[in-house]
Amino acid sequence: MQLVDTVSAALPSDATVTVDAGAHFLAIMPLWPVANPFDLLISNGLSTMGYAVPAAIGAAVARPDRPVVALVGDGGLGMTMAELETIARLDLPITVVVFNDAALSLIEIKQRDQHGGAAAVKYRETDFAAIARASSIGGLIARSADELRMALDGDWTRPRLVDARIDPSSYRALIATTRG
Repeated sequence: MQLVDTVSAALPSDATVTVDAGAHFLAIMPLWPVANPFDLLISNGLSTMGYAVPAAIGAAVARPDRPVVALVGDGGLGMTMAELETIARLDLPITVVVFNDAALSLIEIKQRDQHGGAAAVKYRETDFAAIARASSIGGLIARSADELRMALDGDWTRPRLVDARIDPSSYRALIATTRG
């Protein structure tokens, strides 16, 4: 997935990365380079939506001299949005990258027809960049790899959020390849 490669290439070498559960996890984990213990923090067993942002806060407090990147789906961020205020208030060096496809994509792929179909897991597009700005964090929208590169260029010591608008169509093939 191009978004994963773009974020990985932009990161400082000393960054700590936290990853939320969801379909984006399956795009991140096979591709993410890890050089040292605790450079990448994930929840156990792909079972915890809403893990990445609180884990990023913990990582930033534990190692304040290192930038932190939280890779989170839109569903997981929806569960922990209030923590953006914590990041701003503590002025933590956290960059939140939201994989925004306006759906709980992993659930959508796995659900059966009798479980409500797409209407049960899709929702209106949320402007997470505007929510970040309202929480006193820099907020940008990226609709392409170039826009993402530009959004990630800059100061890794300041709190910010990048609302990466993505096409979820590759998730089904990723799940088939990685999970069978």
